[in-house]
Amino acid sequence: MIALVQRVKVASVSINSKIYSNINEGILVFLGIVNSDTATDSEYIIKKLINLRLFPSNSSNFELSVQSGKKSILVISNFTLASITRIGNRPDFRNALDPKNAEIIYEKFISKLKNNHAMTETGIFGEEMNIESKNWGPVTLIIDSNDRKIPRSNF
Repeated sequence: MIALVQRVKVASVSINSKIYSNINEGILVFLGIVNSDTATDSEYIIKKLINLRLFPSNSSNFELSVQSGKKSILVISNFTLASITRIGNRPDFRNALDPKNAEIIYEKFISKLKNNHAMTETGIFGEEMNIESKNWGPVTLIIDSNDRKIPRSNF
């Protein structure tokens, strides 16, 4: 599972030219679900999204998490994050989980995330969406659930 995370002042998602969801200060998350993803991948990403310290406090630039800082999360499903771009110029999406199974994992992910952080908004899985955001920083991170398998001694 891959999450591209951006710290934002505001973000919104529109479907058919109508705002579907929006947030004020928080994180905009593009979530890619890959073939090998399990509940363990979801739990890892959720824990990171809630606990990563991406927001300033009075004493430090990266001190508060969305949880401690009472910030919002907007999650957008995005299968293109699973693309392979090593060969040729056209993205290859064979690493992305098929839409039917990806939607099941996505809905479970959102349910668990909302249970842990009520200030969570989403787009609609599989819909064409327009996303607007005002980035703050910029602070942009990529969280890959496969990173949890790398021994800490390698860092």
